[in-house]
Amino acid sequence: RLLWMELHGVSGHWPVRYCSDMILSGHTFVMFTFLLGSADLVRKLCLIMGGPMRVIVEPLVVLLVFCCTGADLYLIVVNHFHY
Repeated sequence: RLLWMELHGVSGHWPVRYCSDMILSGHTFVMFTFLLGSADLVRKLCLIMGGPMRVIVEPLVVLLVFCCTGADLYLIVVNHFHY
């Protein structure tokens, strides 16, 4: 019966989408971890260099991290992407 669902879909819908719990795992997790590491590196470099640019650069990097992650989650939902 499960093989039949895989091959023919459910109620005419194919492929079968099982769940959305994968949205917050896989490449989204790796991407977010990389972006947080990058933001931490920028923060440390700004502390070492000092100066007024720190006030501008750090918030922009944090905004970039959240925009990239939000865009990734949005595009996954819009495209019905599933692993």
